[in-house]
Amino acid sequence: MTANTDILQFESINTILNTLYEHGDSYEFSHPQFKDKTGFYRYAFPTTFTDYPNREKELKQLQCKSIYDVLNRLYENAGIDKLSEAAIEQNLQYDYLHVQIALPPAPEFKSHFKYQWHHYIIITCFDDDAGDDIRILHTTENLYQYLVALTKAVLIDHKNPAPENTPI
Repeated sequence: MTANTDILQFESINTILNTLYEHGDSYEFSHPQFKDKTGFYRYAFPTTFTDYPNREKELKQLQCKSIYDVLNRLYENAGIDKLSEAAIEQNLQYDYLHVQIALPPAPEFKSHFKYQWHHYIIITCFDDDAGDDIRILHTTENLYQYLVALTKAVLIDHKNPAPENTPI
């Protein structure tokens, strides 16, 4: 594995999540390669969304009965088994990492926008074949409706990346 993909290993992502857990749930930094601050954010189901102001409105829009239904949709998009009712009743916390990066827009949007936000949702999981693993989902959806945007995130194959000139 090359140095560029080392961060995309379970241990690295788990270390970032633990660091965010211990030192605050977010970390932002500026880098000249990116158009705005890049952010790393730790979110957790259900606790992060307990006081989320648009929770009920978005749950209704998504036709979800609970916040766990949103998590199950995210898991489905990621190719992870959904939580069972028994697991939901345990009221455990399920963390994920949200990475937000501003990049130059796609060519068709360059006349309208200076940059476009890319959101990567990184979930740690266990795979029967691979053991501890991660799933990475991507979206450029507007986050004004965060839960709705989460459900639209698409799985990307970080183990077999597309050529650099392929649009995300």
